[in-house]
Amino acid sequence: MKARIKKRLSGPERRLRLIRAAIDVFSREGYEGATVEGIAGAASVTKPVLYDHFSSKEEVFAAAIEQIRDGLLQSGKAAMARESTPGKRLRAAISVFFDLVEDDPSAARVLLISSKAPPPIATICRRVQADATIGIAQIMRSHSSSNAPETDRQLFLKAEFTKKGMHGLAEWWLENSSVPRSEIEQVLFRFLKRGVGLR
Repeated sequence: MKARIKKRLSGPERRLRLIRAAIDVFSREGYEGATVEGIAGAASVTKPVLYDHFSSKEEVFAAAIEQIRDGLLQSGKAAMARESTPGKRLRAAISVFFDLVEDDPSAARVLLISSKAPPPIATICRRVQADATIGIAQIMRSHSSSNAPETDRQLFLKAEFTKKGMHGLAEWWLENSSVPRSEIEQVLFRFLKRGVGLR
């Protein structure tokens, strides 16, 4: 019987593996408790290989939260684009977020770490979170039912409120998983439909 030849990962594939491993480690250990050694071990590589892709633990964390943020924004846009009515678009966006919480709780926990901005990575977190809010505001603008155009600041404030509220619900639900997801989504849907003004 021939020995199986292990496929060598490309640079981008190895980077993605490192990011996935980092998400799992940060989720378990928190930012402070995670180590470069632990992330490399979880990805089945050596520290020098990790340093080929990232210069520090901070850079790995930034890549992890950027990937989570970008995935959420892209999935949200795609889900809303598939729907034809205002209510269905809003429900789709809410569902995408709670898909992440339910299907990938490790990524959700890392996103929540970033929303609280521990001191060593406060600057990185503020930048990533601000970019996320801008992305949500852009989605809101493209689906707004308001006849009176809103200023960028007004949309940003609505988006920031929505993002922080959803983060708070996600954090609560991760500790109270016996509560049906459908109940949480329904409450959030009714609240946002009235207050945010998506059509």
